[in-house]
Amino acid sequence: MPEQITTAQVNKFLDENRSTIDTINKQMFESSFRPVTAIYVDLNCFKDTRLGYLIYKCKEDPKKIQYLKDHIAQYNTSPQRSFTLAYPELGLKEEDCKKEYLLPELSDKIFNYSPDTSLSLHFDEFLNQCHTINDRTQYRPPVKLYFNLYPLQDTELTKRFLALLRHYLGEKIQLIPINTRPKELQSSIWIQSDYIFLDDIGDLIVDDSTFVTTLAKEEIGNYRHVIAAYHISDEQLKEWLDKGMKLFDFDSQRDFFAVAASCYSLITDFTFVNFTVPLEEGR
Repeated sequence: MPEQITTAQVNKFLDENRSTIDTINKQMFESSFRPVTAIYVDLNCFKDTRLGYLIYKCKEDPKKIQYLKDHIAQYNTSPQRSFTLAYPELGLKEEDCKKEYLLPELSDKIFNYSPDTSLSLHFDEFLNQCHTINDRTQYRPPVKLYFNLYPLQDTELTKRFLALLRHYLGEKIQLIPINTRPKELQSSIWIQSDYIFLDDIGDLIVDDSTFVTTLAKEEIGNYRHVIAAYHISDEQLKEWLDKGMKLFDFDSQRDFFAVAASCYSLITDFTFVNFTVPLEEGR
């Protein structure tokens, strides 16, 4: 019962104070005296490569493509970074998808079918806020943008994409492509980055992750802003299923991830979000 009361209180507080919370966050963001010097982004927060993989797998079957489109809203509200959870009727096995997804020879094909996400469509607004802060703090050097292509490979297609992205970002952003599993990144990237957009928090919250060891250090994590995609572990998913929870219910997810974010925020400023694919773009 105490756990249910806590969830209800969180839900009620968020519902009644949404505009106030947004206003406070905006004011805190815009009144910051710390310049934005570096940003880290996982590719899959920017382009949905999991969905790109599924589209590639189904491209020869119009009925399966239509199934992907018809259930994109469910995919967008999935509580786990999964290939199969929102699309059980495809008959795919999660482990098989994970293995094939990493094959170097599929990188171009996956990337080619990967739709833009809500982050990429609104990234210019985020950067404009960063530039406003830097103008206020008189920070002149270009902002470093560490853009991690993992798990895809460096190919001619991704190189063309990065060239277009570099042109689009302009001179105020220094695009730095990398291709490394996030848990194995050099600590210096986590230390430098003021804003960190993460695809798979489950792969990072482990003992041997540089993300954990770096942000847990005193006076390193307390001013970082981590924005992570919704993700629960397999164990948590089983618990949800055993309790009969609605897996794709946004209100239930919001309560859970609000509490989880509060726990992570003991280390660093932390937010869970859904990096969604616009419904009209579920091709």
